[in-house]
Amino acid sequence: MMKMKHIFLLMGVFLLFSIMGMSQEVNFTTSVAAKKVGVTDRFQVTYSSSKQGQFIAPKYKNFKQVGGVSRGSNSSVNIVNGQMTQTQTFQYTLVLQPIKTGVFEVEGAKIKVEKATYESKSVEVEVVEESQARQRRRSSFDPFGMMDEMMRGMPQSRPRQIEITDKDLFAKISVSKGNVMKGEGFLVTYKVYARDFNFGIENYDFPTQEDFWTENIKTPEQIKPTNEILDGVRYQVYTLKKELLFPQKSGELKLNSFGIKARIQTSPFSSPLTKEVKSNAPVIKVNPLPKNAPSSFVNQVGSYSMDVKMASDSFVVNEPIDYTIHISGKGNLKQLSQLEIDFPKELEVYDPEIDNKLSVSESGVKGSKSFNYLLIPRKSGKFSLPEVSFTYFDLESKSYKTILHPAQEIVVTNPDGSAEMVDDSSETEEEKQSDTNTISLDLNSLWIGLATLGVLGLGIVLFLFISKRKGKEETEEERRKNARKKLSEKLSIAKSHLEKNEVSQFYNEIWVGLNKYVNEKLGIETSKMTKQTIRETLGIKGVGKETTDLFVEVLEQCEMAKYAPLSNQNNEEIYEKSLDVIEEIESQI
Repeated sequence: MMKMKHIFLLMGVFLLFSIMGMSQEVNFTTSVAAKKVGVTDRFQVTYSSSKQGQFIAPKYKNFKQVGGVSRGSNSSVNIVNGQMTQTQTFQYTLVLQPIKTGVFEVEGAKIKVEKATYESKSVEVEVVEESQARQRRRSSFDPFGMMDEMMRGMPQSRPRQIEITDKDLFAKISVSKGNVMKGEGFLVTYKVYARDFNFGIENYDFPTQEDFWTENIKTPEQIKPTNEILDGVRYQVYTLKKELLFPQKSGELKLNSFGIKARIQTSPFSSPLTKEVKSNAPVIKVNPLPKNAPSSFVNQVGSYSMDVKMASDSFVVNEPIDYTIHISGKGNLKQLSQLEIDFPKELEVYDPEIDNKLSVSESGVKGSKSFNYLLIPRKSGKFSLPEVSFTYFDLESKSYKTILHPAQEIVVTNPDGSAEMVDDSSETEEEKQSDTNTISLDLNSLWIGLATLGVLGLGIVLFLFISKRKGKEETEEERRKNARKKLSEKLSIAKSHLEKNEVSQFYNEIWVGLNKYVNEKLGIETSKMTKQTIRETLGIKGVGKETTDLFVEVLEQCEMAKYAPLSNQNNEEIYEKSLDVIEEIESQI
C-alpha cells in the first residue's frame, strides 16, 4: 500500500511539472524604451511573445496611447564555436505618453495562442517634469554639468577595436549550375564566410526567388562550420540554407541576394561590433525548350517511366474499378498535375487521389507520383479505356520523349453474368407461335385501339420533349448569362487574397474562375478543357486571335505563379489582364 502511495505521489509530481512546463510554453514579456521619462515625452512599450497569436492591448490608466499597434517579428541566430541556435520573437509595439508625473505601472498585455491566453507583467516607469529629467542626468557632484564638458576633450582609455572588413565577414550564394534548361533543377546554397572570431546573426533575410519553383532541403539544427580557402585566406564557412530551384521561364534570371545583420566579438576585452552584410546575386542563363513539344507534354524535365494498372480484370455494373497511373523518375514531379484522359461516358469518373512518394536532396527530386482513379461502370458491354501518353523533355538527349500505354478493352457484365441487356427479339418461333395461339383478339378493334393510343402517345411524347428541351435551353442560357457574374465574384475573392499577401490563393482563384468561365460561357466540358480546345472554341465563337492569345497567356501565367511566385508588380498586372481580357471576350461574343 505504501508503495502505491509513493507511485501516485510521483505521478502527481510529474503531472504538476508537466503542467508547469506547458504553462511556460509561451514566453510573453513587457519592456519599455526608458524607465524615466518627462511628462511631455513619448516612449515605446514593446510586448514580446515567443509564439504568434491574437494580441490584446491593455487599457492604460496613467498613460494615453498614441497611434495604433505596430506588429513585427525578429529572428535571431547565434553561432558560437560552431554551435547554432535559432529563435524567433513576435513583437507588438505601442507609443505612450504620460498624463501626469509620478511613478506608475505600464500595464501588461494579453495574447491568445491557440486555446490558451497569456498575460505579461507590468513595468514600472517614473514620470518627471522636463527640468527634473535634465537635472537628474547630471552627477550630484557636478551640479552645473561642467564635468561632462571638460571630459569631452580628454582622450579615453579603451581597448583597441579591430575593424572588420568585407574580406573578414561576407555572405555568398553558390549555385551548382549557371546554365540550365527551362524546368531543369539546380542547387542553391546560402553561406556565410568568417575569419576566426565568434559572431551572432541578429537578423537575416532569405529571399523569395521569383520565377522559380522552390524545394527546400532540410538543414541540421546545429550547423558545424567547414573550412574553405579563398584567395589564400582560410575561412570558417556556415551553410545556412540549401534549396533546389526549377526555372519556370527562359532568359537570364537574376537571383535575389540575401542579407544578415551580425554581432561580432573580436576579443573578450572589446565591445561587440554590428555589421550588415549582403550577398551576391548570381545570374542564371535559362535556355528555352524546343518548340516542337507534343500535346501530351506536361512541363516535366528529367527522366521518367510510367506504368498503368487496374486492380481487377473482371468488371461488373455499378462496382468500382481502381485505375492507377504510376509515374516515377527524377525531376520536379511535385509540379505535375493530373493527366488529361478522355474516359468513356459510360464510366462515372471521380477526381484521382494523388500519392506522392518523393525525396528532396542536393542531387534533385526523386521518387514517384501516382494518380488513383475510381471508375464506376453504369452500363454493361464492351468499352475501350483510352491510350495514356506522357511526354517529358529528356536532358541527356536534349529531346522530347513520349511514354505510351495502349488503349485497353474491358467487358462489363451485369451482376447475373450477362454482358448485354436482354433483347426480346431473341424469342424462338415456337414461343412466338404459342403466344399467338394463346391470345385471341379482334384485329379490327386492335388496330383502332393501337391507332388511338399511338396518336395520344405521340402527342404526349412530343409535348414532354419540347418542354424538356425548352427547359434545358433556358438553363444553358442562364448559365451563359451568369458566367460573367460568377467570374467577377472569383476575381473579387482573388483581389482580397492579394491584399492579404496570400499570393498562391490569389492565382488559384483567378485560374479556377477563368476555367469555370469558359466552361459555362462556351460550353466546353471540364474533361476536355485544354488550351487548344479553348483556342479553337473562342475562334469559332468569333473571338479575335489577339484576345485569344491574351486569355491563354493569363491562364499560363496563373499556372506558373501557383508554383513559382512573381513580383508584386506582376501580380497586379495579371489581375488587370484578367479584367481586360474578359471585357474583350464579352464584347466579341
